[in-house]
Amino acid sequence: MAREGRIVVVGAGIGGLVAALLMAARGYETIILESAEAPGGKMREVLVNGRYIDAGPTVFTMRWVFDEIFDAVGASFASRVGLTRVDLLGRHVWGDGSQLDLYSDLDRSADAIGEFAGAAEARGYRNFSRRAEEIYRTLQHSFICASRPKNPLSLVARVGLTRLPQMMAISPYATLWGTLQGHFRDPRLQQMFGRYSTYCGSSPFSAPATLMLVSHVEREGVWLVDGGMSRLAGGLRDLATERGAEFRFGCRAKRIIVERGRRRGNLEWRRQRVRGGLARRRSSRCDAERGAVEEFALRHDVGNGGKDGWVSLGASQRVLRRRLSRRI
Repeated sequence: MAREGRIVVVGAGIGGLVAALLMAARGYETIILESAEAPGGKMREVLVNGRYIDAGPTVFTMRWVFDEIFDAVGASFASRVGLTRVDLLGRHVWGDGSQLDLYSDLDRSADAIGEFAGAAEARGYRNFSRRAEEIYRTLQHSFICASRPKNPLSLVARVGLTRLPQMMAISPYATLWGTLQGHFRDPRLQQMFGRYSTYCGSSPFSAPATLMLVSHVEREGVWLVDGGMSRLAGGLRDLATERGAEFRFGCRAKRIIVERGRRRGNLEWRRQRVRGGLARRRSSRCDAERGAVEEFALRHDVGNGGKDGWVSLGASQRVLRRRLSRRI
């Protein structure tokens, strides 16, 4: 059943695609503005010597997240996106010619590390993996599958005071690099497992040791996406379109404006401000279309922020995620 109000999603990255899909499936008029010519955000393809290759994420994990999203809108993820589960998680090669493979099977990886760097390092890997799983289990329902906590105390409340030792064991104030040095002496292994910080654009010298949970996530399952990772974004786009969402590619939304604290927004495309509506790019001109940015995306204290009444897109996306987490 159609609902009143228009939802405008800025950006067709994975977060924007999922938000658009869920809102369209609930009957809202949903429009997605994307500056690029295809969906996916950093999950994109580039043409190299006549062939397209993935230029963004190359590892697909936590499949159950997408299974649940597709189930929520009456679709099957498996029938929409082809996946192949792999046992080989990664092949790592160094300049001196040494090579190490990691597997989804812990024992097989430990044996490979033992052959690569010795029995002590294999034991260090087992301890590292055990700790990574404990961190993941502590945060799975309280943080990973939940809305963002307001502050550290609210996260502690979610985990529960009886599990305070487990909460402290997530090591939020220790660096990933320092923790790795406690588990491995071989600098190659420190380097290899330090890569988990790069998944969120950080550095192992500053990222929290909490990110070691990525090791457990990978061991729980890595899949290859048929046709490349961009097909994941394509599958979300296709399903959102079927549910009524409208995509406008090549359309850059510059800012969301909140004026005099009112809970209505405007979008500005490059230098042109369009009041009460959306601006989109078609060929070399901008066509203004009537309609307002729905109150839904600007409801939680956004009207008081921003210099001269301007509110960043990042703020609106955080509001939308918080709102979605309460509605889904």
